[in-house]
Amino acid sequence: WDMSALYRALDGLDPSQYREAMNACLKATDLNARFAGLYTIGARWGQTDPEGALTFCQTLGNSMQRAQAIASILGGWAEKDPAAAMAYAKQLPAGQVRYQALTATASTVASHDPQAAVAFMNSLPAGQALQGLVYSVFNQWASTSPNDAAAAALQLSPGYRDQAVGIIASAWANQDVQAAYAWA
Repeated sequence: WDMSALYRALDGLDPSQYREAMNACLKATDLNARFAGLYTIGARWGQTDPEGALTFCQTLGNSMQRAQAIASILGGWAEKDPAAAMAYAKQLPAGQVRYQALTATASTVASHDPQAAVAFMNSLPAGQALQGLVYSVFNQWASTSPNDAAAAALQLSPGYRDQAVGIIASAWANQDVQAAYAWA
């Protein structure tokens, strides 16, 4: 599947056509194409009309597709209004939908404002969802500013601190290996 073709097609859509485009993606037999389409269209729809997009999600009978669609919509929404997207994700009931929504929102926020993503993460109760957020936030942050990410990681509680430091060390090592290959 060609992401550039998907982006070109999406650029040609009017926002009133997002519902129809999402329904078309849901019928795709190629799972990768379905996921890419749901994510891309959902993120764009989340940027322009998150309430309408989330209302559409309530019509989806397949819980896995609903979770993917909601996560992509919140990722797009977080681009335009991070506070509203974070508040919406936090109020979702416990479960897969909430977990994916929190992760997508935190990852998007981390790409623009990692400190806000850490504050969001710290506002949540400890547990499996928080472990996923630690990965999402610190992996994103370490790719752009490993020193700052490391300083913030050292402020976390011990279990999450160790996880974040491991993520940052891995990202840092990967960057060094890539730089060494480029140099050689």
